[in-house]
Amino acid sequence: MGAIKSNDSVDTVTFYSLPYSHIPSPFAAAEPLRERGTVDATIPKARQVGLTVSAPVSAVRAAADTASLPPDLPVIAFLHGGRYESGHHDGSWYGGQAFARDGAVFVSIGYRMAFEGFAHFDDEDPSHYRGTDDAVMALEWIQRNIESFGGDPTNVTLMGQSAGGGMAVWLARRDHYRGAFRRIVALSPGYPRQSFDRRRRALPFLGGSSAREKLTSLSPKRRDALYRRYRTRYITDSAVGPNPFDGSQLVDVPILLTHTADEFYLEPVGAWCDARGMGAGFARLLAGNLGATMEPGAYIDACRRIDPDRVAGRMIGDSTIRRWVSSIAETAPGPVWMLQFTGSGDQPALHCAELPLVFDCLGTLPARVDALLGDDAAGRLQPVADRVHRMVLNFASGQRPVWPEFDTDGDRFSRTVDIATGETGSAADPLGYVRRAFP
Repeated sequence: MGAIKSNDSVDTVTFYSLPYSHIPSPFAAAEPLRERGTVDATIPKARQVGLTVSAPVSAVRAAADTASLPPDLPVIAFLHGGRYESGHHDGSWYGGQAFARDGAVFVSIGYRMAFEGFAHFDDEDPSHYRGTDDAVMALEWIQRNIESFGGDPTNVTLMGQSAGGGMAVWLARRDHYRGAFRRIVALSPGYPRQSFDRRRRALPFLGGSSAREKLTSLSPKRRDALYRRYRTRYITDSAVGPNPFDGSQLVDVPILLTHTADEFYLEPVGAWCDARGMGAGFARLLAGNLGATMEPGAYIDACRRIDPDRVAGRMIGDSTIRRWVSSIAETAPGPVWMLQFTGSGDQPALHCAELPLVFDCLGTLPARVDALLGDDAAGRLQPVADRVHRMVLNFASGQRPVWPEFDTDGDRFSRTVDIATGETGSAADPLGYVRRAFP
């Protein structure tokens, strides 16, 4: 690693958009970064495949002092969400300053997305994708360089949300895992329901042995237009991403696994149906297409017992997020602790609602956060953010959660946290109906 110009505050220092690999062309395998030189890391760049590091100023200074021992702080490596097609490692949701303030080194990782990251070609290993392999290379960069920022390379926690949560668990597969992280925080992880190989039949351009060359020959603008056309076929699902998930392939690492109780209540199609009293009809019509195998009437009854007015929204959340949460919890070989974020009718626990709490960044988010957490969230919910942020930080520091493990031979215990009040509680097998509907 060469010299880096940073952006300092009083207590923390942030190094924005550092390159960690060399990518010869959009669909080529990434290569380790060889060149050394000065990097201006004072402001975020448009670099998609990069990473941003936040650390305590004192830790960076101590790491630079060759006369003292390095601080060896816990490291949190984060993978952002966005349906495997959008988002950025320097997004406003993902600032690591609060983790740095509280004694950790935080690394937000960018990776290739959409076709560049997750289109699958005939000559590639079935379980490998350029997007996930980018993340592996970023973790290797952390292993080589994080001591320079005061971090301990032997104490890395891999955290991700939504698509990033799915990637974090995917990287614990035996064919990916190289010991670069010790535990996982998976926040509402999701995967596509179908493989890319099956889906590309809908777009003949992507078929055959020349698909890579065809996509490479397109300008970025035309490639983006082609992707947008392709993804319109998958309104209630991710259009790309790793598939199929198989928990039997995972290594034994501890997992803190979370989901929100009301994930996709605002998804437009489901919200439209629910608002018109057509949620049950939506669920009955599309249950099979969304992957449910339970008899539709029994599933609809289970949804109505939870929320009679949001059957369509619940089914979308179940089919895109909660089915995978359930599958991970049921099949992961290592210890799993389940955490469910709950809300109320006036303040449902929607997808992404946990992010401002985990990152303790209520005061720096755009106005649209009101749709997730309500008006005046910054002042009203700060005690909740303090509690949730500390839960994640403690886990990343190597502490076991204070509630029981998820036990498939027991009551499948889940801790609950109300996003509006911070009140904690417990639930026994909250995803039982999902497990039965989406085996």
